[in-house]
Amino acid sequence: NDSLQSEIKELKNLLELNSTKAEYELENANVIARNNISWLNTLTIDKGTNDGLEIDMPVIKKNGLIGKISKATKTTSEVKLLTSSDITNKISIAIKVGEEEHYAILSGYDYKKQLLKVSAIDKSISIEKGTSVITSGLGKMPQGIYIGDVYKTEVDNYELSQTLYIRTKQNFNAIYYVSVIKETKE
Repeated sequence: NDSLQSEIKELKNLLELNSTKAEYELENANVIARNNISWLNTLTIDKGTNDGLEIDMPVIKKNGLIGKISKATKTTSEVKLLTSSDITNKISIAIKVGEEEHYAILSGYDYKKQLLKVSAIDKSISIEKGTSVITSGLGKMPQGIYIGDVYKTEVDNYELSQTLYIRTKQNFNAIYYVSVIKETKE
């Protein structure tokens, strides 16, 4: 019964997402498979190239980005999650500090802390806890998709750069429905 209640809540959030994300053309999809061994790496959805989906399209939920399409067949697609241990799964991000935007790359996921990591940020940039992190718009990913908020920062061992830890508002363990951003409406 708890699982059914969770799915109903997620469907309501998906409907709310569709009405608030008018600037995007969205394709809603059901999660049809997850592998127990790679639970936080990938999931499979029931939409594919027949529905206009392509590799690298962003996949979102109400609380922002959860990943991007990594493989697509005619009827299904694999979504590589932000929590993936795949070091080639790169997402370009932007962090606004004052009037300046600073760009970086998501560099991993800390499974113990359940936080996304961003490495090699100039240590002279003062980034406060709670600062929003969004997609940068570089590459195929549209600009401005919410990822999470800075939870903490740490200076590296050589005191040359800092690592940011980002807390998302996603529950990566309970994903039943997603939306794929097919394109940005002009």
